[in-house]
Amino acid sequence: MNNHKRTLILMAAYNGEKYIKQQIDSIINQTDKDWDLWIRDDGSNDNTVNIIKNIQKYDNRIRLFQNTTDVHGAYHNFYVLIREARNSNYEYYAFSDQDDLWKEDKLKQEIDIIHNSDEPALVYADMEVIDENNHVIMDSIDKVMGISNFGKENVFFAHAYIWGGTTVFNRKLMSMLEKVVGSRLPNESVMAHDSLLMKLALSTGKVHFCNTPTIRYRRHSANVTAGDRINMNLKKIMKRVLDKNNSVPAVHALVYGETLTFIYQMKINNISSKINLNELEEAILNGGFKGVGYLLKIKFKRKQIARTLGTYIIMLTGRYKKYLVKYKKELEF
Repeated sequence: MNNHKRTLILMAAYNGEKYIKQQIDSIINQTDKDWDLWIRDDGSNDNTVNIIKNIQKYDNRIRLFQNTTDVHGAYHNFYVLIREARNSNYEYYAFSDQDDLWKEDKLKQEIDIIHNSDEPALVYADMEVIDENNHVIMDSIDKVMGISNFGKENVFFAHAYIWGGTTVFNRKLMSMLEKVVGSRLPNESVMAHDSLLMKLALSTGKVHFCNTPTIRYRRHSANVTAGDRINMNLKKIMKRVLDKNNSVPAVHALVYGETLTFIYQMKINNISSKINLNELEEAILNGGFKGVGYLLKIKFKRKQIARTLGTYIIMLTGRYKKYLVKYKKELEF
């Protein structure tokens, strides 16, 4: 395997026969050709593996791993790839979903932003949203969700600031990521790899934003990211927050559980943080006025006021805490 390329791209695949060739082609068509692509198939029962093998015949930069274990899941698949890359020595790393499309200068634009960084560095970008037929249905996620302008502690309380497919990060951040992921990550099946990466970059290094959309994110019924989180009006958000039978507290618990897992991994690996992780941990575990006080201190705010109010209400009521039990048990609280 040629290990002298500059960038390593990691792609998780599962039953992706409909779109994966388009995505691999968009990577092959990058203006920056100095890359290797590692794909791990998670036990597909369609034609995904054959498609990848056929492309390998004419491009030796592509390497295929196949999951033969009983452990499956999109996030777990990415973590296995991260561990596979542990002893690699690329300058830059990127995540790729199997069903998006990269614009041809995606790698070049993002690498140019962080190439002079002497600390752990991550760049993420705006993106267009396309439908199943490649039609653009949204020309900028940033315009709708405000992913470019937020306090860095915000990512510990909310998703939808970063999509892994838009990122590029350097070797120094990859080294940190390898430590945090280790041989096993608590709650790995539900711990989003891109969310973990953003938390780590903000805690240990520098995060940059590319305001030019560099990928076309495909929104369809089968992808992991919940499509309805992109467009939510005031009435819909507040109805979900105030409905006692709704799953919103559980969704918040998922985000907070990820944060607790991240804090735990930082502590056991003795990784120093620019953020006071003890204070952050106490805010989540206590909730109520203490939690709200922390949100006010960090000036937590989402682009949509309803999302902001919803977070404060969930924190004040503490309704999410009963869903944290499984995380606390896993983390030995």
